[in-house]
Amino acid sequence: MYFEKRSPILKCVLERYDAGVVEACARREGGGGGALCVQQALGQCEEEVNFVNRLEDSEAIKWFNCKASEVQQALDSASSTDLNLVHAIQDQKVSAFWLGPNATSGLWLEPHPGSIGEIALQHARASADRWDGRQNDPSCPTVCSRYDTTSHKENSKEILAGKANCAPGVIVPGTQKGASTFLFHAISSHPQVLQPLRGAHGFKETGRYMPDKGFGDFKLGVRVQGFPYIEEDENFISGDGTVIYMSANKKIAEYVYRDNPNCKIVFALRNPTERAFSDYRFMYHAFKSQSFNSIASSAIPELKPCFDHFQNHWAPGNQNQKEYEQKGIDTFYSGRCGRSLGHGLVKKGLYYFQVLHFINIFGRENVMVVDAGEMKRDQRTVLNRLVKFLGLCEYDYSQLRGEENVTPVKVRDAHKMTAETHQALQHFFEPFNQRLYRLMAIDYGWEGDTFKVKK
Repeated sequence: MYFEKRSPILKCVLERYDAGVVEACARREGGGGGALCVQQALGQCEEEVNFVNRLEDSEAIKWFNCKASEVQQALDSASSTDLNLVHAIQDQKVSAFWLGPNATSGLWLEPHPGSIGEIALQHARASADRWDGRQNDPSCPTVCSRYDTTSHKENSKEILAGKANCAPGVIVPGTQKGASTFLFHAISSHPQVLQPLRGAHGFKETGRYMPDKGFGDFKLGVRVQGFPYIEEDENFISGDGTVIYMSANKKIAEYVYRDNPNCKIVFALRNPTERAFSDYRFMYHAFKSQSFNSIASSAIPELKPCFDHFQNHWAPGNQNQKEYEQKGIDTFYSGRCGRSLGHGLVKKGLYYFQVLHFINIFGRENVMVVDAGEMKRDQRTVLNRLVKFLGLCEYDYSQLRGEENVTPVKVRDAHKMTAETHQALQHFFEPFNQRLYRLMAIDYGWEGDTFKVKK
C-alpha cells in the first residue's frame, strides 16, 4: 500500500492496530491472513477523515492483495533511475506492508524465500542494528530476564518467544505531568536502550502490563510483541514509559516483576500540588464546568480521613509500622477513596504509597526517583546518575533535546488555582512528602515552593 507522508489514514489504521482491533480481527479471520480486516480498517478510517473510495484510487493507495509476485514486480521496478520512484520521493510517499498475524504472533520466523515478508524486508529503507558481542563493555553489561511463561496458559509459539527474548529492563511508571515524557526520552536516547515497538506518545506507552491488556491466558504474545527482540548476549535493554502504571492498579508492579525481577523502576516526580494543577489543565476539556479550586476543596476532605489514619503509626520504633504501610498501599489502590476523576488529580500526588509499593516488590536498590525540579536545574548530573543506576555505559547527553510537549489548554481565570488552594494542598501533601523524603533518603524541598499565578 502506498500512502502520502503523514497520511491521516495510515495513522488511523496504526492506532487501530495499537488498540488491538485489527490484530484481533485478523486472528478471527484465520486463513485470510487478515487482508479483509485491513481493508475494513482502511475503509473505516477513510470515512473518519472524509476520504471516499481511496482503495480504488491507485494514485492514493495501491493494494496488492497480499500477492508476493505483484509486490516483487512493483518494488523491483522502483530503481534509482525509475521516474515513478523519483516522483514518489518528491511526493513524499511511504509504503506499508501488512504481513498478517503470523508476523506478530510472539515468535518471529525467518520469512520463506520469495514470500511477501522477505520481499518487503529486502526492499525496506531501514536497517536493523545488532550489537557485536566483541563490542560489549564488560564494565556495563546488561542483565537479561526471560518473560514469565508459567503463570498462565500459553501456546507453544509464545512460550518459545518468551524464553528466547529479554523482557523490558527499565520502566518509567509515572507520574503523569511529572516530566516522565522527557525522562523516558532521555533514557531511550542512550544507545543501549531500545524503545518499544508499539505504543502511544511516540512509542513510549505500551500499556502491555495493564491487567486487561497483557496478562491472562494466552496473552504472553501481547507483551512480547510490544518490545524489540533482544537476545541474552546483546548488550541492550528495552523500556516502557506508560505513565499510569504507578497509580492505576496494584497488580502492575507484580506483573512487571514476574517478567523481570531485576527491572529498574524510575519515577519522574514533581511537587504534587503543581502536578495536580498541570493535570487539571491537561484534561481541562473534562473539567470546564468545575474550577480547580472547587475540585481540590472537595477532594481534600474526602482523602484526609482515608490516609491520615496511617500517619499515627509512622512514629519511629512502631512495631506495627510495616503492617500499616501495607494497609495504606491497599487503601490507595482499592478505589475506596478518590474515585472521581477530579479527586484523582489530588490522589495521584500521594507518591509515598505508590513508590513504597514498587520498593516492596523490587527492592530499594532497583527503584529511583527523579525530581523534575532537579532535572531542570542540573540535567547533566541527574542523567549521569540515572545511567549509573541503570548499569549502562557512560553516555554524553550534551546534545539531548527535549521532546515536544502538547500546548497547554488555556484555563479560564475563574478556574485557575488560587493562593488559598495552593496552601491547602501544600499542607495536605506535606506529611506524605516527608515520608517519601525519608524513604528515598533525599529532601526534594517541595514545601519551599511558593505560589505563582498560573498563566
